[in-house]
Amino acid sequence: MIVTENTKISSIIEENELAIEAIASVNPHFQKLKNPILRKLLASRVTVKQAAGIGKTTPDSILAKLKEVGFVVEMPTGVPVGEVETEQEPEAWDGELVEMDVRAVLSAGGDPLKNILKKLKELGKDKVLVIINTFEPVPLINLLSRQGYKYKTEQKDGLFYTSFKFEKLPDSVGEDTCGENGNFMELVVTYQDNMVEVDVKKLEMPGPMMAILAELEKLLPDKALLVHHKKVPHLLLPELEEKGFKYAYEVADENNVKLIIYR
Repeated sequence: MIVTENTKISSIIEENELAIEAIASVNPHFQKLKNPILRKLLASRVTVKQAAGIGKTTPDSILAKLKEVGFVVEMPTGVPVGEVETEQEPEAWDGELVEMDVRAVLSAGGDPLKNILKKLKELGKDKVLVIINTFEPVPLINLLSRQGYKYKTEQKDGLFYTSFKFEKLPDSVGEDTCGENGNFMELVVTYQDNMVEVDVKKLEMPGPMMAILAELEKLLPDKALLVHHKKVPHLLLPELEEKGFKYAYEVADENNVKLIIYR
């Protein structure tokens, strides 16, 4: 496996779990990769280059650590060291600005995602939420972009101010993410320490449905079932509702669907 700055962190870890310690040694923020649930759900969203931006480092520093544990790496070229790139130029937005500083939560080892999603719901669609942090929150940007939010990031006095404002739901939102019974990432945060996993991607029909229903029969009330599937199980969803279960799913990539089922 040749690792570049565009390789997903999840792919690297799947190849060799020694990568977890190697990446975590670059910045304490990456210690969250040691949580297996968060690792499977969040690492698939972030490339080496994006992780470098989060950790206020450079892609080559992460690649160098991966090389130490046996990976073949291809160093980036043409990007100035330490340069921070954003996908959108800052612009003036209408609407009241509401700031949310998440530095203290992260410093204490917490995850502010649940509070961020709650605040967005409270603000509605006419206000702008400004996240203050020491790095550009790439996973959050990716998540909210798929939910219809536009964003901009500005850097001032060593801090990143990332603003989010609802624009419109993208045309593909129904296929990429289903949150009719709950926001997917909010559920990840809520159940991260109370989640049971089942991988049905390699099972032939009707194996996946049978395996999922079998797990649900023994699922405790305070826990959620995380299903790794190769497609959205449309035939299963109505049956879940009949049995009193709620669910949310996200299409991570081709042949990789994450489904959370809970009561």
